[in-house]
Amino acid sequence: MALNKINEGEFFGLLGPNGAGKTTNINILTGLVFRDKGSTEIFGKDTVNDFRFTRSKIGIAAQEFFC
Repeated sequence: MALNKINEGEFFGLLGPNGAGKTTNINILTGLVFRDKGSTEIFGKDTVNDFRFTRSKIGIAAQEFFC
């Protein structure tokens, strides 16, 4: 999945059927889960190596919150 440009003030929604991996993708991007392979970047920064930078640039609004 690639999103090349989301302009300031725009929102992005991730839709798909049950089991498609939506929550897993969001959890990987936000650092809640580590990927086993491949790469994930936000603004050209690796989400694992530059965790603080990437986390400061994104936000999520979850339907449910689990501790």
